[in-house]
Amino acid sequence: MASPRTILSYNYPDPPRLDYQAQWYGHVGDDDPMTWGWVQSVLTIVLGVIVLGTVVGNLSVLVHFTKSLKTRGLHNTTPTHFFIANLACSDFLVGVLVLPYLATLQVTGKWYFGQCFCTLWVCTHYWLCAASILSTCAICIERYIGVKYPIQHMRILNPTRIGIAIFCVWVLAGVPSIVRVFAWTDPKFEIPYKCIINQKLGHAILAAGGIFYLPSAIMVVLYYRIYKIAMRHMNSQKTGVGISSRGLTYQVSIGASSSAYTSPSKSASSIVKSSNSTTNNGADQNSVKEKGNDKIAIPTTTRASPPSPARQARPRSTKTIERRQINLAKKLGVLVGVVILSYGPYFTLILLKSVNPNWVHPQAFNCFAWIRYFNSFLNPFIYAFAVPAFNQAFKTSFIGRLTTTRREK
Repeated sequence: MASPRTILSYNYPDPPRLDYQAQWYGHVGDDDPMTWGWVQSVLTIVLGVIVLGTVVGNLSVLVHFTKSLKTRGLHNTTPTHFFIANLACSDFLVGVLVLPYLATLQVTGKWYFGQCFCTLWVCTHYWLCAASILSTCAICIERYIGVKYPIQHMRILNPTRIGIAIFCVWVLAGVPSIVRVFAWTDPKFEIPYKCIINQKLGHAILAAGGIFYLPSAIMVVLYYRIYKIAMRHMNSQKTGVGISSRGLTYQVSIGASSSAYTSPSKSASSIVKSSNSTTNNGADQNSVKEKGNDKIAIPTTTRASPPSPARQARPRSTKTIERRQINLAKKLGVLVGVVILSYGPYFTLILLKSVNPNWVHPQAFNCFAWIRYFNSFLNPFIYAFAVPAFNQAFKTSFIGRLTTTRREK
């Protein structure tokens, strides 16, 4: 029995019969003239809005990032902005290189661009979608580092490491995409107005597992870890105990003359700086209390005095940084959830169609395929919701233009 093939993911056995897409749009023959009805009109408007919104929205993000990079400089730009710009770049390319051709196919029911361009387009299509998912995964990793190491965040993710991470995202996205299109292929044949690609179970498992399920599992695990850190941070606010940038916990009593620093080590030792330290030969002695109730005197070169404002401000500043990192992680968690909900049904249907094409209705497959691309349209609005800098840029860009247009009228 001949292996099934896919005409843009619509399976039919060799020799080709009436394919699902032609059946959906009523094109029995490839040479038949296309009939234009209200369905095509509605599709043109809806898909046109998605394509145009994807291009304009993500281009606005890239323009804002470029201006911010020139203003702040390379080393003063936060790592989050780099990874968001990388995701916006992949979504922008989806809007330019993928969606216009797919929208044409969706409306007309025919592929007008030849089999060679079909192969190149399909490879680009999978590559950019994979890059979008992996870029979201990179944002999760960056957020985890920002929440776990709020002070060293900028030093850990320096521009060099960010560049290497972005390069790895695109390489890792390209490998399964190229393998899925070119490996283990059947003998090629060409049908006019059809874009034919192979759809074997191995290809589907590679695409679904490597492009979606594995990155999604990583994102879920990382955000679970972020959730645990956030809960610990909330508990520390209630008890007055915070977590410093090096993994130490500190306790600050505002208005008191003492500060306690505690290390969360296995021995649960506590270090207490006494406000009633005694003076020996002009030097203060700090009493360090370990778990064994033994005290060790640590001489210092300063005289007994109240804690300096800088020492009091440091824990408060650290708490502020932690709070900002956690809040940003919570908001960007919406981005992760939208990506998983957008791509999950589509890749699940790909697996089902590879096992048995009759299990998936073509209309349902069409719907979930475009829900996946709608994610690229939504992402810029999620950036504006999560990151204040992008929010301000969107207000300036869109609301400012609308105000100017109304004034001109």
